[in-house]
Amino acid sequence: MSVDSMGAYLPVLPVIPVVIDPQFVSPATRKLPPVTDPLNTLDEFISPQAPAVPKPDRKATSKIDEWILSRSKPLYMPEATVPLTRLAQQIASRNGIPKPNKVMVVNKPFYNAAAYGNGTVVFHLDTLKQAKSPEELAFVMAHELSHVQFEDVKAKRVRQGIASGAIVLADELAFWVFRVRSLVKSLGVSLVVPIGSFQWAAFMERKDEARADINAIRLLSKAGFGTDGYLTAFENMTRNKSKAKWWRQLEWKVYGENHPSLPKRLHAVNQAVSQQPPLWEPQPIMSPEDWQSLKAAAALVGTAES
Repeated sequence: MSVDSMGAYLPVLPVIPVVIDPQFVSPATRKLPPVTDPLNTLDEFISPQAPAVPKPDRKATSKIDEWILSRSKPLYMPEATVPLTRLAQQIASRNGIPKPNKVMVVNKPFYNAAAYGNGTVVFHLDTLKQAKSPEELAFVMAHELSHVQFEDVKAKRVRQGIASGAIVLADELAFWVFRVRSLVKSLGVSLVVPIGSFQWAAFMERKDEARADINAIRLLSKAGFGTDGYLTAFENMTRNKSKAKWWRQLEWKVYGENHPSLPKRLHAVNQAVSQQPPLWEPQPIMSPEDWQSLKAAAALVGTAES
């Protein structure tokens, strides 16, 4: 085709998309969603036209995660895992963050949940039993999704490796300086260095947990969900912390707690809530039928002792 002949087709090229693409709607006739409903704007207008967020290739950060999950006591509880997975996907998709690889329920006591390096979110059975509302589970889920978003598990493994390596190096340094491995010097190295190194690791982990609390409120608010669930979540955490085993209490005192104190967490989250725009009509986190089925299924299973 010559240049002159190509010039003859140029004036009609802009109208080709209108003919070949039935989904095309001209800007003059495009119908915008009502501005009074931010969720419609997000889900029905922005999301279909925005570029898809690529799903990262998430692999376990270490064999530790695989080993822990393999030794867990997973429960076949679709009444809980299905609505929780749906909730996690809604929070992730509406915020443009990675979706969890899997949501599991394990037969373990103590009010707790955890995120692993491969993107798996695990809920303890007692968390489902003690939860007082879907909003409470939504806060716990958003907190764990924040760990997945910021890859906190990977950073935690690195810090644990550094802390463990410091113990070995300190022991070798003590031997090189004193030229003898006496019982007193060995005890000094085996007690002082681990306490110091793991105190540092616990301090850094507390910063990750504080960030996950605040980010959870932001994720829920942007997703259109209510943020009041943290109140009952912290109540359950306070009650369960006093019931922890004696050796766990001793570990917290010696090596440092891996979470900020609950009063500090409550104060920080209250500030984060006050900074979020008010929601006119919060979206339902799960249907009443799903919530009742989840609680009924959790109540039928006896909690295994840890």
